[in-house]
Amino acid sequence: MGKKSKKKGIEKAHRSSAYPILEISHSISDPLFAAAFHPSANIFATGTAKGYLRLMKYDANKLENAIVQQKEPVSSGAEEELPPWTSIGVYGEEVDLDDVINDDVQVCWKANQHKKSCRDIKFDYEGKHIYTAGHDGILKKTDVETGKAIGETSIEEGSSAITRILTVPNKNFLVVGDEGGDITCYDTKSMKKIYHIAKVHDDTVNCINSCIPKSDYKFVSVGSMTVANWDIRKEKVLHRSEQQDDELFSSCWADQETQKTLLGGMAGGIVTLWKPDLNEFEDQISRININKNESVQSVISAMDSASRFAYAGLSDGKAVKLDVENGQVIDFRNHSNDGTDDVDGLDLDYEYRLVTFGMDKLKIWTNKYDDPDSSEEEDLDSDSDSEFNNTGSDEESENASASDNEEEVQKDKKRALETDKKTKSKNKKAKKNGNPSIRRFEGL
Repeated sequence: MGKKSKKKGIEKAHRSSAYPILEISHSISDPLFAAAFHPSANIFATGTAKGYLRLMKYDANKLENAIVQQKEPVSSGAEEELPPWTSIGVYGEEVDLDDVINDDVQVCWKANQHKKSCRDIKFDYEGKHIYTAGHDGILKKTDVETGKAIGETSIEEGSSAITRILTVPNKNFLVVGDEGGDITCYDTKSMKKIYHIAKVHDDTVNCINSCIPKSDYKFVSVGSMTVANWDIRKEKVLHRSEQQDDELFSSCWADQETQKTLLGGMAGGIVTLWKPDLNEFEDQISRININKNESVQSVISAMDSASRFAYAGLSDGKAVKLDVENGQVIDFRNHSNDGTDDVDGLDLDYEYRLVTFGMDKLKIWTNKYDDPDSSEEEDLDSDSDSEFNNTGSDEESENASASDNEEEVQKDKKRALETDKKTKSKNKKAKKNGNPSIRRFEGL
């Protein structure tokens, strides 16, 4: 196990110099429940507690330039030192655009697609259709250009409420998870049920990840206190993990292509690392400690070329950047300055800007910023716990040895940050496996 420093997790991280270029605020009467970003355009959709679906588009360059003209961003300091950003409000049926100049942000259309809350949203991989799941038990297919529903289906009577949906690029699959731990697959053309697996998890399905490109039919999900790997065509669970100490709220592949490492966000403020090649999801291999007093509501790959970095959204309104390879929290940004809005969802727009959202607001963050040079930062030791090396061995030992050498860790971190900034454009947005956000629905 690597040498431990006195500070752990987020206590060791510096504040990121990134700043939001757009903030969408929602009212208490109709909070934000779901959001998804278009795979190839500056367009996004939001769903609310009252079932409203909106499509919005934004001019990222204008938003970036407006902020730079007002005040140059700074790398650290208090909130007031950061530049102002464009902010609009969404209140019930009305959208206040008084503060938006030169059509930087537009509401393309809005539709009351569900009688109850809109629990999840996904674009298809061509960006032509939006799929939504409502607490009214309805799945809807909406045309992106017109906002009109062109297909729908109802879940079977007696079924549990839907929690998560996922679209995939190579098949006409709409994969659905529910509060009872079941998985159901619908045909996106006919909207008819084609596959079903009962009790993949003991309780709520919190997140679903595809195994594309390795398999069009295999998926990994987290729910309750387990990770499960299953084949939808065979309607069979292939592997299910041991019961964990806390509930798993979110998950994502560190690299969708290789699928060597799955990240799991947990209730106890920890991101667990799972390596299916080592133990077929039997148990976690290691973990990254972030904040034991908060829960990890969402996780997403940063989609850097080295597949080294990821983001995690916390219940205290912070979004943190993780060095997965070294088990470190690198930096954080405040989605909610007062900590009242959880980071329930994370996404990347098609130009790799980080998106954070909770019930109160959605923020799009600049991708034009520089982090402080790593030589100026506090020395960082690995925060990953290697108490599970009975499953893994040589790889964990090498990482632990590396963390003992503080100078090497600093060099690795500096090289990684440089690589991250130079090579992000290499990956394609289509690799991203859905939005791994988690919502505590509580009957809504």
